[in-house]
Amino acid sequence: MDKTMQEKLAQYLVLYALAYIMFKIPQTHYICIVNNLYYSQIAKVIYICTIYGIVAVVFALCIFRKSIKLSEYELLFSVLIILLLLCCHNALSNHKAIYGEPGRNEGLLMLLCYYTVFYTARLLTDEKIRTALINIFLAITAAHALYGLGQFFELDRPFIYDAYHYAVSGVAGNPNFMGSLMVMACGACLGMLIYTKNLLWKIIYGALMPVFMATLIFTKTMSAYVGLSAIILTLFLIYVRKIYGTKGRKAAAAFVGIAVVSGLVLLYTVDRLAYGIVTAEITGIINQMKNGVNIETFASGRFLIWSNIFKMLPEYLLFGVGIDGLKRPYSDRFGLFKGAFLDKAHNELIHVLITMGLPVLICYIVLYTFTAKDLSGKIKGNSNKPVNMALFLAITGYLTQAMFNISVIDVAPYFWILLGLAAKPMIE
Repeated sequence: MDKTMQEKLAQYLVLYALAYIMFKIPQTHYICIVNNLYYSQIAKVIYICTIYGIVAVVFALCIFRKSIKLSEYELLFSVLIILLLLCCHNALSNHKAIYGEPGRNEGLLMLLCYYTVFYTARLLTDEKIRTALINIFLAITAAHALYGLGQFFELDRPFIYDAYHYAVSGVAGNPNFMGSLMVMACGACLGMLIYTKNLLWKIIYGALMPVFMATLIFTKTMSAYVGLSAIILTLFLIYVRKIYGTKGRKAAAAFVGIAVVSGLVLLYTVDRLAYGIVTAEITGIINQMKNGVNIETFASGRFLIWSNIFKMLPEYLLFGVGIDGLKRPYSDRFGLFKGAFLDKAHNELIHVLITMGLPVLICYIVLYTFTAKDLSGKIKGNSNKPVNMALFLAITGYLTQAMFNISVIDVAPYFWILLGLAAKPMIE
C-alpha cells in the first residue's frame, strides 16, 4: 500500500471512530431507558468508544508522523491535565472526582474522553471527510429530532418513551440536554444551508432546518431559545458587516425584516401545531415579570443557585470542590434545592469554576479563544466555508446556551468533536 492510500485509510479510520461515538450515544441511551438502566452504562460505552478512537489516533499518528506539528494546544492540555490531577487530589471525594457523580458520570475519566475525541477530530484534514462528518452529525441529530417529535405528538407510544411528558427529551435524557443538542444541530444545519453551493444539499438542509427548530421549541427550555437567538444574531451581524459598504442600511433593514417575518410565521405555525405551546410560554414570562422577579423561582432558580455558589467560592477558588462533586457540599451548606439534591450549576463556566477551580476555568477560556482564532482563520481563507461556518454557528450556539445549561455525557462528546474540527489540525 503506497503512502497516499495509507494516509487516506488513516483519515477514514478517524472518521469511523468519531461517527461511531456519535451513533452509539443515543442508541445506548434508548436501550438504558427501556431497560431501566443507568447513566453508568452510557459512560462505559463512551469509554469503550474512546478506546476505538485512540487506536485510530495511534494509527494516524504513525502514518502522519513526519507531518505532525505541535502547537499551543499541547502545552494548554498538559497544564490542564496537571491541574485536574491536583483537583482530584484536593477533592472532597476522590472517587467522585475520578468517576463522576452517579447519574452524571462526568469525572476525570470522562473529561479525558472528551479531550481524546477533540484530538481525534484534529487529525481530519481532508475536506470531503470533514464535510462527511458534519453530515453524519446532522443525520444522527435528525433521528434524535424525529424521535422527539414522535414523543410530542404521541406517535407509536409503545416504542417512544418519555419520562418528562411536558416537553421533548428525545433520548438525550432531559429536555435541557435535548435543547442543547438541537442548538448545535440548528447552527450546523443553518451554516451548511446558507453557504453550500450544491442545490440538492441546500434542499436537504432546508428540509431538516424546520425539524430541528420545531424540536428545539418543543423542549420548552429557555437556554435553547437563547442559543438559537445567538446563532441568528451572529448571522445577522455577519451579513450586516458584509454588505454595509455596498448596499448599506436598506439591505440590512431588508434582512432584518425578512428574518423577523420568517421567525413570526414559524412561531405561529409551531404554536398552532403544538397546542399553543409558544403562547403559553410567552404568557408565563409576562406574568412573572408583572409579579416581580423572584430570585428563588425566576429562570428555574438559576440566579439563586449562582448566588449560593459564589458564597461557597472563596473556600474552593483554587481547586474547587472536586470534579463533578457539587452535590454534597452544596446540600450540606444550603440544603435541598426544590426538594432535591443539586448536582449542577446550570451554567457551564460557573460549574467548572466551583468544581475544578479558577485555573482550570482560565484554561477552558483560553481553549475556546484558541479555537475561535483558528476557525476565524479558516473562514477568512475560504477553506471549505460551509463546514467552517457550520462549526462556527454550532459552537457559538452551544456556548451561549451553556450559560444557562450544563455539560452532560449525552451531548458533550458531540460538542468536543465539533470543537476539534474547528481547531488547528495537528497535521501540516
